[in-house]
Amino acid sequence: MLHESQAISGVLTQAGLALRCQQSVELNKRISETLVDLKRDHPRCDLAMRAVSLAHEHHSGFLRLMDSEHFATGAAVLRPIAEASTFSHWVSYAAPKEWVAAFATPQAWDQPNLDDMIRALAKCKPEMPGLQSLRDLLRTYAWKRYHSFTHGGVEQLGRRAETVTFNPIECRANFLMADNFLLAGASIYAAWFESAALINFFKSEVGRAGQELKDIFDGPDVPEWKGLPMPVLD
Repeated sequence: MLHESQAISGVLTQAGLALRCQQSVELNKRISETLVDLKRDHPRCDLAMRAVSLAHEHHSGFLRLMDSEHFATGAAVLRPIAEASTFSHWVSYAAPKEWVAAFATPQAWDQPNLDDMIRALAKCKPEMPGLQSLRDLLRTYAWKRYHSFTHGGVEQLGRRAETVTFNPIECRANFLMADNFLLAGASIYAAWFESAALINFFKSEVGRAGQELKDIFDGPDVPEWKGLPMPVLD
């Protein structure tokens, strides 16, 4: 784990960062245990579950990287967590049925990029909380910085000349982003499997993440998570 007195490549870590890493490890485990053995014979559901599994593995890899103080590589892994999680919703709500039908054939084509999946979801499910503001974010400098940040572009290259490439607050923010991305993707299970236990699980975990955002980063109040719409069944 990370230790307060340890400095690698000019990055001075704090004891609290080790505790934050463990918090994400525990979330990763809870999600794995909660979603195990849930199956449904529907092509959209099958693909959504595959995407959540991929997001979960990426999240596990992110934690190993952060634990070993590979902070830049950890930041880059935020994008595939977000992509896999977004896909779980895109295929459940917005993917054309022709795309779903062709997935398992030699004629299959790749899914849209992250930005296009967000736009498609915001168009077909405008009532879903946060989607419209996320779509609006695509046009901002902050979103362009996010792409550069996760692709190792100028945002990452500029940091290589700094004594502290990632400070503890930024690392904590990355833990929070990784957890929220995974939670967002995994929550699709509550749409495919009508279960009070699943809804209560995600309500609790999303509330916990929202409270941390508010307490640590002076973020806004996060509305109570109330579930997701019924997926497309064609």
